[in-house]
Amino acid sequence: MREGDYSVWFRTPSGTGTALVAVKNGRISGGDAFIEYEGWYHLDGKNFEAVINTKRHTEGPPTWFGIDEVVIRVSGKSTGRIAAGAGTVDQCPGLPLGVTLMWIENETPERRIDYSRIELHPERLPSPSR
Repeated sequence: MREGDYSVWFRTPSGTGTALVAVKNGRISGGDAFIEYEGWYHLDGKNFEAVINTKRHTEGPPTWFGIDEVVIRVSGKSTGRIAAGAGTVDQCPGLPLGVTLMWIENETPERRIDYSRIELHPERLPSPSR
């Protein structure tokens, strides 16, 4: 798992959801339209584990867990661009949770030509025939 931004797909028997998170220096932060996520992660080769705390920031529909503030514990494997694992929710014992993180690659900016630095010589252009 590399540092950067990830799109996250959560799956439970009661529904699925998505979020965006930033993974950097052992910390995870992010959220979705209604819930924010803060926590930590640890890498051991291709294996990872994470603990994430959730908190509601905007009124909206109920979460898949039925409560807004939970502690999610996830462990899994990473291939670099994709990490997948299974998790538990402290406040919902026995609830299966699947998690997939997909790395969001930064787009390389298009190469732009700075025409102000190009010497133009209109006198070299052919003149129209008369």
